[in-house]
Amino acid sequence: MSTRSLIVVIGEDTYNGNRITRLYKHSDGYPTGNLPIIRDAIAKSQAECAADALRWEGKETTEIRQGHLVGNVIGCAVSVYGMGAVIDTYESDEAQYYAPKLKREHLGNQGDLEWIYVIDIKTKSVNIFNGSQTNVIKNKLENPENYCKCLYEEYRADEIKETRDLIKSIQDLGYSVNKKLTIVKKKGA
Repeated sequence: MSTRSLIVVIGEDTYNGNRITRLYKHSDGYPTGNLPIIRDAIAKSQAECAADALRWEGKETTEIRQGHLVGNVIGCAVSVYGMGAVIDTYESDEAQYYAPKLKREHLGNQGDLEWIYVIDIKTKSVNIFNGSQTNVIKNKLENPENYCKCLYEEYRADEIKETRDLIKSIQDLGYSVNKKLTIVKKKGA
């Protein structure tokens, strides 16, 4: 059985302006499966940017670029089982890149998703949603510890502690977890 999830990365791209990339992860999409990948990708991106400042619009910057973080999410998701996260091509044969702001259609139509993670580089936030794309649109954030309720009692305490530790480690990198995000709604909706 697989826990399907999306990881959506929003931010300024070096050459394409503000950009959104949707990544699909077929297995281990629950919080203790994805939060370590997100944490490691952010930490790796921050370290690489600090070590090699980017020349951007006439000035040096150590800000993470969207494509850079996307690459590190994919890299940090690689395991002995192969690529864990891939740029999503669920609805077409083309990669799912969008600009400039997150909209409902950027989340796809896949009905069997269990978790959606939205990383916004500009606001330095990671938002966690359970299940449907509708929860993202309604900004209905999910406490990632809630998934522990479905686990056998003997595993719950350890999983809750690990989830809390992962959230703290992301916050220690300067990113908030479950901060409200802005979704662009269709006109007349």
